[in-house]
Amino acid sequence: STVLLFTCVFTGLHSFAQNKTIDSLKLVIAVQKDDTNKVNNLLHLYTELDSMGVNAKFQKQYGEEILALSKKLNFKSGQGKAYCLLTGVYFASQDYANTYNYMDSAIKILTEVKNYYLLSSLYTNKGAFYAQLGDTASAINYYMKSLEISQKIKDDQSISQALNATGELYRDQGKYEEALQKHFAALKICKTPGFEVGWGLPYSYQSIGTAYVRRGDALFEKEGKQIAIVDYTKAMAYYDSSLQLWSRIGAKGALAELNYQMGYIYLKFGDFLTAKKRFQQSLNFYKQTDYNYLKEELYLAMSKLDSINGDYPSAYNHYKLYITQKESLNVGQASRKLEVSKLKGELENKRFEIKLLTAENKLSTQKKRFTYTGIAVFFILTGWVIYRVLRKRKLQNQQVMLSERLRISQELHDEVGATLSGIAMYSHLAKEQIKKTQTGAIENSLHIIQSNATEMVNKLNDIVWLINPGQDSLQKLMQRLEDYAIQIAAVKNIKVKSNLNGYNTENILPAQTRRNIYLLFKEAINNAVKYSEATLLELTIHQNSNLLEITISDNGKGFDMDTIKLGNGLSNMQKRAHELNADFNIYSKINEGCQISLKIKIT
Repeated sequence: STVLLFTCVFTGLHSFAQNKTIDSLKLVIAVQKDDTNKVNNLLHLYTELDSMGVNAKFQKQYGEEILALSKKLNFKSGQGKAYCLLTGVYFASQDYANTYNYMDSAIKILTEVKNYYLLSSLYTNKGAFYAQLGDTASAINYYMKSLEISQKIKDDQSISQALNATGELYRDQGKYEEALQKHFAALKICKTPGFEVGWGLPYSYQSIGTAYVRRGDALFEKEGKQIAIVDYTKAMAYYDSSLQLWSRIGAKGALAELNYQMGYIYLKFGDFLTAKKRFQQSLNFYKQTDYNYLKEELYLAMSKLDSINGDYPSAYNHYKLYITQKESLNVGQASRKLEVSKLKGELENKRFEIKLLTAENKLSTQKKRFTYTGIAVFFILTGWVIYRVLRKRKLQNQQVMLSERLRISQELHDEVGATLSGIAMYSHLAKEQIKKTQTGAIENSLHIIQSNATEMVNKLNDIVWLINPGQDSLQKLMQRLEDYAIQIAAVKNIKVKSNLNGYNTENILPAQTRRNIYLLFKEAINNAVKYSEATLLELTIHQNSNLLEITISDNGKGFDMDTIKLGNGLSNMQKRAHELNADFNIYSKINEGCQISLKIKIT
């Protein structure tokens, strides 16, 4: 959404591109002398070509040509518009330092020439820029500045932009009512007679739909599907209106994103066939553009849908694509964070320099020399320290990312790859048995295939769940363990009792901690169901400050602690407890059941 705002600075300055208009402009510019008319024609040509989707290199080349000619002629209006063009180019390439500098230059000149139309759009963009930096207060401040100017000049296009941008900020903060209020206000403006046909109306419809989806997701977690489905249904209606308008405009990136979002809702509805069609349409549009927003989420959703439909090879392939896309996204996010950190440092340095220069005017010449030397030494040392810290952090992040990639790759190979190989082997065996009409053997082979496929789905679900950042709270971890216990205990008619309903903490656990706790107690639950001959399984959790104790116990036949031989299961549990640096205890007696507890410090 932020990128979209930056690409819409010149919305309203041109109609949709026509080849004959472009050819005519090129002929005129080729023979035209260097004057303000040539600058205006270059701007007109740029906007016509931009509507056809030119690449970043072309945009930067044209923007710099227009800026250079405008400076040569001292044509302030042309300079301001050229700075606007280059602001969008640098933002799209994540060059935040140049984005900030060119944006400030554009605002300064456009204020001087009183071009309030572009100024209001730039204030919206500056708000989006600060939103990207995580400075919500500054972002809202600039959105309000844009809104104030737009209302004064009655520029409905910029008013709708500022309202939608503010709504997205509220939505991301979980303030859904405030977000919907802003988006509906923008929609009302876009639907007024005479409003220019363009991106404003479909964007408003899509923003409303996304706000409803986010609120529906929140309700789904707290209240369940029946409550959330009302918001999902509303979202679908607004998405449908948006889709029709984006299709007329031919915005392939928006169509890719929108088809995924609609498929996501159909998946929630349980309409798997329609969800699959939407996901495939989304993928087709992604292939026609460089736009990648939500692409990794699409691959993950397609993997889940394939698993539901029993198409495990496709599920595996889509999951690999999800991992690849996610890794690329993580690298990009890390790069953006580094750029943002550098920019924040530069902004702070500029403020510091201004304070120093103000103070220096009061100093004598001798003191100034001393101050200059001190400043130079200070910045050299500070720069060296910052460089060392950033380099060390970068190397650490790369090592963590490499380790995680290797672990996920190994898990996929060991857990999923081996199971798929087994399915393939028994499928081949079953074909041979069919030829020989070996009925009993065929039934046994199919039973093994079914068992392996179910096992693979469970393993794949565990892998996906464990790396999903949306499941990183302690509460969700315990809920998943309870669900697993209920599901597996039902096979042997074992009752499951827990105290988790009243447990409502949102402690965030590191991925490795969450993984070890989950796999340790999953092993404990498996052992209890398989061997204990129990009728009751209890899962309890107690937290005292930062000390957490999780216990699983059964009323089964128990065993003698002195004579029992530790198998792989118990050894694995002890190993995971050691990795967690936690206290791990097993207590059991013959005919008195078994209790396994883990005590761990959490922050």
